[in-house]
Amino acid sequence: MKNKILASLVLAGIFMSSSLCDPGSEILAAEQQESTNFTNDDLNYETETLKVNVEQKDTGYTKYWVAHVQTFSTEQLKSALCGGTYGNPRKTTSEELASHDGIIGINGSAFSYGSGEPAPGKTMIKGGRIYNDVYSNGNIFCVTEDGGMFTAAAGMTTKDLLNRGVQDTYYFQLINNYCFGPTLVENGEASEISGQFHQTSRYQRAAVGMVSPGDYYLVVVDGKGYGGSQGMTYQELQQVFLDLGCDYAYNLDGGGSATLVFKGRVLNMLTDNGKERACGDILYFVDAGNGSEGKDIVVHEDEGMIRSAGDSIW
Repeated sequence: MKNKILASLVLAGIFMSSSLCDPGSEILAAEQQESTNFTNDDLNYETETLKVNVEQKDTGYTKYWVAHVQTFSTEQLKSALCGGTYGNPRKTTSEELASHDGIIGINGSAFSYGSGEPAPGKTMIKGGRIYNDVYSNGNIFCVTEDGGMFTAAAGMTTKDLLNRGVQDTYYFQLINNYCFGPTLVENGEASEISGQFHQTSRYQRAAVGMVSPGDYYLVVVDGKGYGGSQGMTYQELQQVFLDLGCDYAYNLDGGGSATLVFKGRVLNMLTDNGKERACGDILYFVDAGNGSEGKDIVVHEDEGMIRSAGDSIW
């Protein structure tokens, strides 16, 4: 025991003397400490490749969640068919997110309760693979391999979409007067809300927006009076994304499907008797270098999209 203590003292002395001889080592240690001084708590997640900041907003009539997500690599934006299949079984957003080691995720397309298929009867591409080969009807939300987002024009084929680099698609649906869609913001301007989407009543919503590739917002709006929140109209939700400075935004499946999961916890109020609704697909983000899907992502300097001068992307 005495020998162990003596050895420890000797090593400590060597370390102290080397620091005194080389003041630069202290500076390096301080820089290393500063570079890892990230904020991580119930509403924040920060590493060298992923930054997520979540806030709950209250307008007085509506409460909603805003998650600002910044990635280093285009590969960190992901999409998944729930249960790994195009159709049943459906899974909840939190279940599917956990199976991919995702950090934050949101529910995606409208789906068929019978078959479980997301965007039933419409264009469906996931991971660059075609699951339903039909023409775009003009309301297909597309995510490209370079992290971009756009709405496919009517008549575009799946071949057209793949040639444009589309990796994943999502789709609105109009079922029993409940609307999932439409495009809210395009090219930084408010998109026209056509007649089929005009709703005067407020409702619970889920939507995604992009400032630029690598810089995204997820928004989920509570509704039906839960927690004192009445929901939003499409126009009100559209204004949220315009105020956030988004170049593009699209409304996803809402109502009881609307779900925002962060670090394994559902943030918003659930309106299906307090339970998560199983969905057909999700949109989510992973941390590069960590987890089953992030560990193999190689981040090169020229892939960095959100970074300041120096080595840090933040």
